[in-house]
Amino acid sequence: MKARFLFASFALAWVAQCWALSPTAAIDIQFFMAGATAQKNTFQNLLGGAAPQTVYGFSYPAVPAICAPGTLDFFYDSAKGSNYRAYSCTLVVEGSLPTAMQGKGLGGKNILIHYRLLSGSWIGVGPLSRAQAVTRMAVDGTCSSSATGTAPVPTTFPLANLYNTPSWICTNTTTAVPDVGVSDQEPAIFYAANAPNDGHPTNNTEIAIKSSDLANILSVPLQGVQMNVIATKKLINAMQIAQGKGVTAAKSPVPDADRPNITSPQISALLTNNGGAYNVDWQPLVGTAGTNMPVHVCRRISAVGTQIAANSFWLNYPCAATAILPPTGPVYPSPQANVVTVGNSGANGPGVYNSGTYTITEANLIPDMRTCVAHYNNADQTGLTAADTFAIGLLFTDNDPGTSTDAASVQFAWDFLAIDGIQPNVANGVSGAYRFVTTETWQYRIKTVNAIKPLTDASNASQFNLVTGLFAMLETPAVLAVQPGFLAVPENGYVPGTDGNNIWKGTTAGPNACNPPLLFF
Repeated sequence: MKARFLFASFALAWVAQCWALSPTAAIDIQFFMAGATAQKNTFQNLLGGAAPQTVYGFSYPAVPAICAPGTLDFFYDSAKGSNYRAYSCTLVVEGSLPTAMQGKGLGGKNILIHYRLLSGSWIGVGPLSRAQAVTRMAVDGTCSSSATGTAPVPTTFPLANLYNTPSWICTNTTTAVPDVGVSDQEPAIFYAANAPNDGHPTNNTEIAIKSSDLANILSVPLQGVQMNVIATKKLINAMQIAQGKGVTAAKSPVPDADRPNITSPQISALLTNNGGAYNVDWQPLVGTAGTNMPVHVCRRISAVGTQIAANSFWLNYPCAATAILPPTGPVYPSPQANVVTVGNSGANGPGVYNSGTYTITEANLIPDMRTCVAHYNNADQTGLTAADTFAIGLLFTDNDPGTSTDAASVQFAWDFLAIDGIQPNVANGVSGAYRFVTTETWQYRIKTVNAIKPLTDASNASQFNLVTGLFAMLETPAVLAVQPGFLAVPENGYVPGTDGNNIWKGTTAGPNACNPPLLFF
């Protein structure tokens, strides 16, 4: 890859701007990663290091910083970095790198990691395997220092928290072919309605994965990811009353003792437009308090691994020939009020889905999902009423109902549910009691495609060494322990109780995505 040129000396640029490598600095090694959003925080903590911690009843060692203090920069496309991110730094000297990264000629190199989060897991499978160019953020001289002006590159390691303010905002995009893909689901499951549109929500053409595409890539298990069904706070309150639990106040998190329960059959019924009682109102779930309350579902777009996990886990799609096609709808930010009041009655396809009592909205990004559910809870759009305040959605359990980057109206407007009487915590995920867990994978090309050489080609040796070294660290229990709901997996050689208490005893990797998780005890 071409290096970016240094317009001013590193020392002068850092002193003048309080940043590290400028957006125009010379880079020794860079690569483009695309797909699932799961690594947006683990990457930052791996680069900057993490302190020793005791969590889940286990003492995890410190994660050594791989970036030299004073050199790490975060590039976002906006203040939240929801669509695109990038990270650059100077790696520490060879002997200070983690063992998994030593002996690869990486010490002291200037690196840049491009990361596309937009459109989810499919981008880390389809375009990667076909060597197709997709958009990514342009990290160049058009970037500007963070709008707050108060977010210099970290100089104290390890980093203090998961979420970090960007040091640069880069609003322009360019196109490039991904070098690496990450996915919440194993690549072979991206077919039929699981893989329309190559990640573009407005394009309804199905571009399913083919066996010839899969032959171009090597897919490797990375980690386990806990997922959940979320509900509006008002629906949670109604469920708490119906189940004899304490009612959680507005703007407060739901404690486990009062977390209401939903069963697997109820989830399947709510996510499927089968015309049954759960598609009419909420009475089957909460009793008379749900009478005449329309059923609203915020789902993810079909390219996103969270939705595909829900399709296979709750609807048996596309695993069974008799499975009902998951209903789709407009992509947020289409106003929720429009989804409720405008629609094609009985439609089950592109556009607004509204049967009159059952509506679907699709969320592209994780913040969109939280906001989608919050709009229903708050009935804060013209046309929404108190009758519209019950809704569910799909989300990773590492999300926080009080996420500070959300608008105040979104914070604590939703929360997680217990499933089949099991709380969605790490201990229950590890034991196998909590079942809605999936195996995230990472993949790279091993064949020349569209005249683009694979990552394994000798000409890409530096890239390959950086990528394999980083991902060897991203799968470790100590790194994953920093981020709740992310589990190490036995396929990577980790032993429960010996290497950590956040090691899942199951897998859905490879051909197992259409089966319940296989558990190893």
